[in-house]
Amino acid sequence: MLLILGWTLSFLTACDRDWQQYSIQPEQSRLATKRSSSHQASIRMEELFSLGRLDGPEEQVFGMVFDADVGKDGSVYVADVMFRRISVFDSAGRFVRWIGGKKGQGPGELMSPYKIAVLDSLVAVYDDQLGRVNLFGTDGTFRRYFIVPTPFTEDLAAAPDGGLLLTTPFGDSAEVLHYDLSGKLVGTYVRPAHIRTLLRGHYLPRPGLVCAQSGKIAYANAWIYELALLDPRSGRYDWVKRWKNDFIKPVAPDSATVRPAVQSAPLFGFECDEDHIVLAYFDPPNQRLFYDFFDDQGNLEARFKFTRAPGQPFPGFVGGMAADRLVAFRTRPYSQVFIYWIGHQ
Repeated sequence: MLLILGWTLSFLTACDRDWQQYSIQPEQSRLATKRSSSHQASIRMEELFSLGRLDGPEEQVFGMVFDADVGKDGSVYVADVMFRRISVFDSAGRFVRWIGGKKGQGPGELMSPYKIAVLDSLVAVYDDQLGRVNLFGTDGTFRRYFIVPTPFTEDLAAAPDGGLLLTTPFGDSAEVLHYDLSGKLVGTYVRPAHIRTLLRGHYLPRPGLVCAQSGKIAYANAWIYELALLDPRSGRYDWVKRWKNDFIKPVAPDSATVRPAVQSAPLFGFECDEDHIVLAYFDPPNQRLFYDFFDDQGNLEARFKFTRAPGQPFPGFVGGMAADRLVAFRTRPYSQVFIYWIGHQ
């Protein structure tokens, strides 16, 4: 599962360049280009507190964090695969409770809490060993679960209508699945170009990442470095953009000679709130981490760069964003969670 955390994707340009904007059909990649100018704004990112220690009280020591999220009230939820539970903290970082913690396949039991999504009054937990989504109240009570009939779920996020979005492999392609909270499939979106036309060899399809943004679905295409905003009611894209920079090389969707090596920047998170879309990605050769913030039109607002070096801040994966707060987590040298305030200058 650690390899899953570092799936290869990104799609960005340098800040000082114009970008090319693309529009595509969901079933086939027809490209039409036009120039798009960047919109510059200044964003502040200020650390409020951190969670997780190498030694200390049980509630402050994580086994292996695989995801984290933040509620609209600022509460922080941390998915710990090793201890098979969700740790809950209030908006000031004080421990509140654990959700789960009992190993098993029964109601409310967890084997591998891989992904979480915080809804208004529920916490959705995807268990990748059991292939099911568990729903708990924010008070920790177990409500119900439903099975996800897919081999693997890359991402779990709140849907614009209050349901859930999952990204999953689909044959040699991938899909975004939309479930209501009873477990009924109510929609499928964003089928990227077939993987066999993109790659030679046997590789696990990367479904991409999603988040809900102002009633619509933001989607990160894992294969050709695209960021898209889709209206699920009409099935139309508001916009689709592709990025590149010195170490990220986008792939033409009709290419038959693509190798995974060209996807050189693992995605470290993709999250939305009402004001921003944030994309986190990593440059392995130079050990650099980037957080790029976009507005609801996909225009770059700000870029933060972190270097993995002694004494330098390195927040790691982006887990969630809400209520002007962003939660991030890392697993080295031990699992830690960081909570940031996000706002304009």
